[in-house]
Amino acid sequence: MTQLLTLSIYRFLFTSLFFITRNKVIIKGCKFILIARYFILFIFLSQSIYSQSNHYIRGRITDNRSAPLFGANVILTNTYQGAISDSLGNYIIDNIDPGKYTILVTYIGYKSQEIELYISEYEAESEEDMDDTFSAKLGVEDSEDEDTLEDSEEGDMIRKEPFYQN
Repeated sequence: MTQLLTLSIYRFLFTSLFFITRNKVIIKGCKFILIARYFILFIFLSQSIYSQSNHYIRGRITDNRSAPLFGANVILTNTYQGAISDSLGNYIIDNIDPGKYTILVTYIGYKSQEIELYISEYEAESEEDMDDTFSAKLGVEDSEDEDTLEDSEEGDMIRKEPFYQN
């Protein structure tokens, strides 16, 4: 920490008891006053940024046969929030503000799915009340126009050829 302090002209509140009063620092959303060389900082936190939101979205991503999909992308569109499903297909997105959202679920080789939902400001009294889970079943992309390896003659040749490794 002392190396960091030597590189900076500012002193950190948790490491030093004094401030250099001739330097000016602009912090948006805050007010500060200087009384007898004591620095008093009043921070007004924006409720939309620092709200203590207990809302979350969780669910499970499966294919058409209800097999879990590991590594599926779950994205809240128009936000910077998202998650990736675990080995059981489960995902959770924490700290969701109330509002209307569209969840986009994508996975390589499967059709994407969008789910619309609304999160109200209502605070649930118990865990069971908050436990709305959303399951997305992804379907395999149609490829009727193209031959797959199993349907083509080249696929038969690939399966019949021995495998060599250098």
